[in-house]
Amino acid sequence: MPTDPAVTVLMPIYNGAAYAPEAIDSILAQTFGDFELLIVDDGSTDGTGALLEAYARGDPRIRLFRNRENAGLTRRLNEGLALARGAYIARMDGDDVSLPERLERQVAFMQANPRVGICGAWVQKIGELGYGVEHYPSDDADIRCHLLFANVLAHPAAIMRRSLFAELGLAYDSSYQRAQDYDLWVRAAEHVALANIPQVLLRYRMHRDQAGQREQEDQDRAAMLVRRRLLERLGLQPSVAELALHQAISASRFQPTRELVAAAERWLRALAEANRRAGRYDKAALARLLAARWYTLCRLSTALGPWVWRIYRRSPLRRPAPVGWPRLIKFALKCMARSPSL
Repeated sequence: MPTDPAVTVLMPIYNGAAYAPEAIDSILAQTFGDFELLIVDDGSTDGTGALLEAYARGDPRIRLFRNRENAGLTRRLNEGLALARGAYIARMDGDDVSLPERLERQVAFMQANPRVGICGAWVQKIGELGYGVEHYPSDDADIRCHLLFANVLAHPAAIMRRSLFAELGLAYDSSYQRAQDYDLWVRAAEHVALANIPQVLLRYRMHRDQAGQREQEDQDRAAMLVRRRLLERLGLQPSVAELALHQAISASRFQPTRELVAAAERWLRALAEANRRAGRYDKAALARLLAARWYTLCRLSTALGPWVWRIYRRSPLRRPAPVGWPRLIKFALKCMARSPSL
């Protein structure tokens, strides 16, 4: 009787015929061999089903479950969790590419760090809309702070202990059709440590057919629900205006005005003060993150001229700034160029 594999690679897919072969091949070519590739077809209508069946016939490591109806990612993820046999569950999307050593490095990391329940990695963005590398924070304390503003664990690059679901009763929340991973990380963080391997282990494809690109507003709303919950756990009761401001800071999408910059400084300082009282986050890690957010917001507001440089320099938020003098000088010069005088 065959033993259970060490890893279940969970790949829900819907109408992914264009990219699925490259995604599947990248898993079958892993240097770590003790895995099953669990593919859950969410009612594809574009020929994906026939393609998947051909792959399943050709490799016994593939377990294929086909569905006639399109029920959405969250439901298929939870079905996959129930079907998984591995001690670890590695996520994979049908349009991404795992590097050959991905599973080997992630399993070794998880074995060496028993406190870590979820581990991600850096990802290289590819495709028509992709460029550059996402350098996510690697330390648990830094990741927890970053989650206040953004999801910094790439879902298709994550590996998780199955015990999170089998023993703690965790699952993807069915009320989230977007940002379901972000919500899960936040809830899992109440029980386990989080980590990212500071190395590119996945190529993340960005294209116009992605759900995240088609449904950006829905994605933003769902992510804001997660952030609001985190803010409330800090003891804050953010108003609609404060939530909108937090969203603008988180996404770095805003029209710079003096009023917005001043309000953002007050809000970031309020986060630091709330944490001083609640003690939910490492103070030094949060101070570094708030300094980085403050710098980014001011750097994107250089159209306001020397005023924004002055308010940046005067704020106590900048003191643990993780930026070097060359970038600060460039920032200052861009501000001064907007006006002939201070």
